[in-house]
Amino acid sequence: MSSCKFYSKENELSILNTTQVVKNEDFDLPINLESILISEVSENLFIPGKTIAIGDLLIISDQASQGLFHLYHISENNYLGIFGSRGAGPLEIFDVWSFFPYHENQFGAYDPELAKVLIYDIDTLLLKNSALKEVIQKDMLYNGFVHISGQELVMTGSYQQEQQFRMFKYNLSDSTVGRPSAFGELPQLSEALPAGLKHPQFRALDADIQATTFVNGASLGDFVFLSYPHLPLIELYNGQTESKISTVGPHQVPSFEELTKEPFYTSPVITKDYLYVLDRQIKDGSEIKVFDLSGKPVKRYRLDIEIFRFSIYQDNLIFALTSNSDNSEYQLVKFHIHE
Repeated sequence: MSSCKFYSKENELSILNTTQVVKNEDFDLPINLESILISEVSENLFIPGKTIAIGDLLIISDQASQGLFHLYHISENNYLGIFGSRGAGPLEIFDVWSFFPYHENQFGAYDPELAKVLIYDIDTLLLKNSALKEVIQKDMLYNGFVHISGQELVMTGSYQQEQQFRMFKYNLSDSTVGRPSAFGELPQLSEALPAGLKHPQFRALDADIQATTFVNGASLGDFVFLSYPHLPLIELYNGQTESKISTVGPHQVPSFEELTKEPFYTSPVITKDYLYVLDRQIKDGSEIKVFDLSGKPVKRYRLDIEIFRFSIYQDNLIFALTSNSDNSEYQLVKFHIHE
């Protein structure tokens, strides 16, 4: 591993502000895992989206079900049903863009269209099918990722915003909730772009802006873990110290012409010991890369089927969503982690 800028040979496109670079040889040989179908949940899925493991429950959002998400009791291997109220009223949202853990046995669900976060308590959800409270902040409209820890709301910026900061932080205990504090910087791509690509009319799609601002996020406590779907880049922010570690590689940064055309890292998951991310560059199945909390490679899991979303339970089970392109059916599967 090294600390330097990481180049794409074509057009010399690079990420200038990274902490460290990893190569394929920094990873051990992949550990092969076999999928196990969870049929009781799979037969109830419509258009599943996000997942999160909270306590002994796996929560799966669904864009087309009557409620907002499915609940599955992991240790009891029991499907509990569909919960959550869909709508624009109090304690309602239309859809779940992202989840985050809140307090013990509680979680948050973020709706970017309503600029709203709902906080759920597991017991209240199971007994009353209701959220515990809601947080509305207009700056959350069409945002990237939102997380609440204590009295602080932390969010990433969206590509519509004219800003160079990565993270924004609000004090929810302040009734005025004025301007947020900002910290962190967006990935900086090199200026070594062909002259024709710098012309404003050519930049109508702003591929470089989308690549450096659009992220997937996960959080735990004060930490926010970000993966970049259009760059081989992960970042871990500490919301208290406002510090960051970042790791780029082992894939090459795409050239400007190829930005946003190929997926890289999605579905980030953070636990108390590890960072997990789905490597979308891997074909013929899927691969989850694992890093420690300093961003250094630890291991990688090669899965026998292609997945698009996953969650980790106690660092020994992987729950993942997969789809069949032939019949548009979705399935929930699990993998037992072994070394």
